[in-house]
Amino acid sequence: MWPLGLAVAAGLIAVELVGGAAAFGVSVIAPFVVGLGGQTRDLVRAPDLSGLSPLYVIGTLVVQLMWWSWALWIGELSTLICSSVVGLVAALNVALWWARSRGVLRPSGAAPATEPALAEAA
Repeated sequence: MWPLGLAVAAGLIAVELVGGAAAFGVSVIAPFVVGLGGQTRDLVRAPDLSGLSPLYVIGTLVVQLMWWSWALWIGELSTLICSSVVGLVAALNVALWWARSRGVLRPSGAAPATEPALAEAA
């Protein structure tokens, strides 16, 4: 699989050289958003979130805030662009996790919780 990694690296180097820091920042957003987008989908649709670690969801946001603050302080445009977008998706996931874990939001397409009907004896 290392040829694929080399090809991706060569492509990203070319993007940096040809398009600059902003183009590089935009191009590296996709893998992060795809990964976090899957988590967003599950936070909206999954009937049970017991397998999701709150530490992971909150930790992802904290790490993106750290990258964002560093990029802002240093003036690193590509990291600032990427961490801003990924941080917004991570913040959305924290909000969805909070709402789902407190019962404020139900999974999409879920029927209201009702008590099961007692079976009648025939």
